[in-house]
Amino acid sequence: MHQTVKVIRGREASKIAELQKLGWELISQNQGTLRTELAFRKAKPKTFVSHIQSLASHGYAAFRRLAPATQRRVLATVGGVIAVLVVIAIAISQLAGGDGTAPSAGEPQKTTAAPQAPSETPTPSETPEETKTASPEYVYAGPAYEVVVADENIGPAELKQIWVYVARLDTTTAYKNQVKLIITDLAHKEGTAKFLAEVVTNKEIAEAEAFSTQEDFVEEYGDDYFLRDIPKMEKAGYVASYAGGFDYDSGEASDDAFEVTWMIASDNPEFEDWKPDVGE
Repeated sequence: MHQTVKVIRGREASKIAELQKLGWELISQNQGTLRTELAFRKAKPKTFVSHIQSLASHGYAAFRRLAPATQRRVLATVGGVIAVLVVIAIAISQLAGGDGTAPSAGEPQKTTAAPQAPSETPTPSETPEETKTASPEYVYAGPAYEVVVADENIGPAELKQIWVYVARLDTTTAYKNQVKLIITDLAHKEGTAKFLAEVVTNKEIAEAEAFSTQEDFVEEYGDDYFLRDIPKMEKAGYVASYAGGFDYDSGEASDDAFEVTWMIASDNPEFEDWKPDVGE
């Protein structure tokens, strides 16, 4: 049994790995300008050793065929997986073959009134608590959203990946500010700007793409729905992909790399260097 799948450039290795887990074997790959055509056939049953070796070799080969500009995007989510598989395959082959400080109290105002009784005067230990000025509380002012899936230790930087569903988001207007408010709110809740966030307008996209729910999704909806219908939804429904704390150029964790990819599955995705303000 054969089938052909078209994927967005930069996601080839991820798609290949997904299908190989379902028993499909890659037989050809045709690189286009924006999308890559992958041809698969149903693989024959394999032993544990041969399965691991095949998975590693195909995944790594697909990754090496990518352009340098797209290789760094693949590394954000699947680079670490590919590297681990390659190491496993080599090892098996060898075995088989031989601030907040309180402000100081102001000066007392002059008055002609009689001084207060000593029992009513705050003691030095009480004064800081009574005169401390609280910082303005953060209040979220963006659109309503729902966290569908949150996976830990994703990619080489081992970042948390949060899939966010937004029911009402007009992508024909100034939607970017709304998305930034959502990501900033997530950063406040996480206490850091270093995480991955995927914003979608269809929950099925999140359930199909998240690492922890993907296998169950395919089992429930089938290969055809996963391979053909989900990519169509993503074109308009995969609104933004945020990566905080990961450098695409080096493929490693970074304290200075923060980026948003807008409409990542569309024909013309946009890239913006941006970091949510959480006082770090």
